[in-house]
Amino acid sequence: VDEAALTRARCRWRYAEPPGAYKRAGFHMGHYKLLAWQHTEYELIQLLDADLLPVAPMDPLFGLAASLGAEAVGCPGKVSPLNAGWFLIRPSLERFDALVALLDRRVAPGRAPDRERPWGRAIQNWVNAFNQTKGPGWAFFDGLGNQGHMYSFFRFEIRDLAMILNTKRDGTGVLRYGVDGTRFEAPPPVATATIDAAFPCPFPAKGRGAPALAYHHFTGTAKPWSRLRPKIAAWGMWYRAVSKHGEDLDALRLLFPDVEEAELAAAARGTWKAWRRGAHGRGAASAG
Repeated sequence: VDEAALTRARCRWRYAEPPGAYKRAGFHMGHYKLLAWQHTEYELIQLLDADLLPVAPMDPLFGLAASLGAEAVGCPGKVSPLNAGWFLIRPSLERFDALVALLDRRVAPGRAPDRERPWGRAIQNWVNAFNQTKGPGWAFFDGLGNQGHMYSFFRFEIRDLAMILNTKRDGTGVLRYGVDGTRFEAPPPVATATIDAAFPCPFPAKGRGAPALAYHHFTGTAKPWSRLRPKIAAWGMWYRAVSKHGEDLDALRLLFPDVEEAELAAAARGTWKAWRRGAHGRGAASAG
């Protein structure tokens, strides 16, 4: 199913083992993301989680590396200093080797877990998506996994990380972790325009004046491909995208073999609610 869908979408892929000497995939296979640093044929790479659906053009986000002047650009989470669903990086074999070496030190067999310094550094504080200071310690979501790993590496080892935030109090801002410490600042106008047109982080401020999202992230265990539920607006967007707005139902047929063709077509074309009303009407007429 996956290969067929990728082929139809003209995507390239490769099979790979988890990076490092001990082949640890990590929570939700997060450590596989390190392999992206090997792809030096690209100047920049946007790392996207597989359960993410772009809803706006994301190519302009590549420009944030230059306009923010950072080697890595990311987003804080609600309960973590980094939400790695989207991460902008500059590929480098040197960085890949250093990231893998740090991971191998953390997961080496027989090594007692060090929860105060899992990545070799103690942490006194960190900032979440609401620009709230948290900490101390690494006891945040995935702090001992991929998100904690990449955050620690670029904050403490490379000291070149820009984190994008948007709050009602502060508007759009950038939290910089650099050689001169940590500071919060307004991004330059060119970066602000890019960010506000396609906000690359999952937790902006809500309400009037909120930036337009670049993607929808299907967080949690329920996914649109695990059960057909077009009445959920974001799930309906996914069905329309994967079927090219009803032109190609093959992926939906493979995912939901027990669902009748008419319902799949309605989900793919965004007419599921009307189809559902009609189906209920036909059922009532037949029963009568």
